[in-house]
Amino acid sequence: MTRLATTPTSVCSRAPHPTDALSTDLLGDETRQYRARLRATGPPALPFLGIVLSDVTFCSDGNPSTRRSPLAPDKQLINLAKYNGLWRIVADVRRFQAPLALAEVPEVQIFLSKVFAEKDSTSIEHLYRKSLSVEPRTSTTPAPGLP
Repeated sequence: MTRLATTPTSVCSRAPHPTDALSTDLLGDETRQYRARLRATGPPALPFLGIVLSDVTFCSDGNPSTRRSPLAPDKQLINLAKYNGLWRIVADVRRFQAPLALAEVPEVQIFLSKVFAEKDSTSIEHLYRKSLSVEPRTSTTPAPGLP
């Protein structure tokens, strides 16, 4: 159907191309736009993990790990196309990895030093009580497992 570029429009000019609905159903506009923006983005960036994991799942589960040899049908060969596809997905994510030039903020450093220096500052109960002192709960029922 994809090779029929002019036939559907010559039959009825108002009819959409048959593959338009198919491509929209298989890959929504939002995902297509996201992928286009991601391709145009330079590092450092953090790709959406859900789409990356979907790509890995489709590539891994949608392709067999082995394939039959064309020269010896009784032998199985490693399906390099599958692993090449997985490599491309990982390489695409890795291209966004770059060191960040973060500047130290003295106020934040002092605050974190004070917080970690406090006794029991890392216990969940202490942190929960501290969060309540900053912003009290509006409900009278405590969170499960906490005082």
